[in-house]
Amino acid sequence: MNRLFRTVGVAGLASAAVLVLAGCFTTTLSLIAPGTTPKVDVLYCGDWHFTWKDGDQTKSADLVIRNFDGSHYYVEWKESGNKPTRMNGALVPVKNAMFAQLTDLGDKGELSSEHLIVRVQLAGDKLTLRHLNDEFFKEVKSDEALRTKIEQNVDTDAMYQETATGSLVSQP
Repeated sequence: MNRLFRTVGVAGLASAAVLVLAGCFTTTLSLIAPGTTPKVDVLYCGDWHFTWKDGDQTKSADLVIRNFDGSHYYVEWKESGNKPTRMNGALVPVKNAMFAQLTDLGDKGELSSEHLIVRVQLAGDKLTLRHLNDEFFKEVKSDEALRTKIEQNVDTDAMYQETATGSLVSQP
């Protein structure tokens, strides 16, 4: 039952990873409000498997999500045949939805200045990620403007571009 109420969470993390490689909304702006500390929901932690169609081919990826410090997640996205993409993630509730802010970890663990932001939804053993449409945010120039635009349009389809759903393989 708790999983159903956390319908917008780490799916962003997984979706972000999936769509990060396909190209989605990245920004130097932060969705996390100043003075707030994100909290980890352990229901998102686990190993997830995603499959999707890319033209005539079916592709797949594995997503690993772990509780890093009670506030952030370690997120690893690995498509078949590619090096893994490793990220620091945090969940940000916005109205009735959950978003993940994912920041790439460089080869030496350094944080990127850009964040991938995706909407996430957890329902049972399914994690859905909805990537944001970068064109929708073209005019946004501040952290506050980003938070306001997402809050005002959380249910606007034009704000999103791609969706991916993965299945839980195992939980730690």
